Parts: sequence; C-alpha cells; structure tokens
Amino acid sequence: MAAELWQGWQQVDGYQEMTGPTNPFNANFAGGTDRTNLAKIGGQWTHLFGTWIEVDLNGGFVQSFASSSGINATVTGVGTIVPTMGNQHWGEVGGRIGFRFTRNLVGDIFVNGTLGPSPVGNTVHGGAGLRLNF
Repeated sequence: MAAELWQGWQQVDGYQEMTGPTNPFNANFAGGTDRTNLAKIGGQWTHLFGTWIEVDLNGGFVQSFASSSGINATVTGVGTIVPTMGNQHWGEVGGRIGFRFTRNLVGDIFVNGTLGPSPVGNTVHGGAGLRLNF
C-alpha cells in the first residue's frame, strides 16, 4: 500500500494568434502557470512463480484538488477568456509479466491504463522492457 501527495505545474509563455483562413479571430495569450495538486492511494501485488516468471498487478485512485490556471486569452470581438479547472478523479490500473533469463537479466511486458470521466478518460498503453541488475 502506498500514498502520494504532489503538485504539478506547467508554465506557458505568452503568444499571439493572428486571423487567418482557419482562425477567424485575433487572440493574445498572456503567459502564466497552470497548477494542480494530486492525492493518490494505491497498492501493488508482486509474485514470483517458480524461479523464472514474475507477475505484478497494481492499482490506485487519484483525486486532484485546488487546481488553478494562471493563463488567460484576450480575443478580438469577444473579450477576455479565463479558463476554469475543476477537480478531477480517476483510477489507475496496470500489470506486468517478467521472465528471468538469468538472475540479473529480466524481460518484461506491461500494460497500464486509466479509468475515469473526461478529460482524463479511459486510456491504455503497453510496452516491453529489459532489466539488467548488477
């Protein structure tokens, strides 16, 4: 069982968008910083079957709180637009199977995903890895 508490941020420089064939309005974006705080609780189960096969299953629940955006846009003919950021929640799940070629060399395949409402949504990704312990 594990718990995490952290803050993430994204800093954006100001920029301008000009009117064009695919953009009907000029816009001026002031630079700023988006911030979000996350609390996560989760767990992991790992088991070695025999001496060669490792299996790992993990999952968790994440809740964001006190998120804010410091970025706004001034759009010609519309005015100033200030984004709102609501709190989000989602689940995280994953699994891994590893094969021990030797005591120090393990090949892995894994799959991880999220389960939740938009904008996080349901996602899945996977891959393969090679671990060398020395």
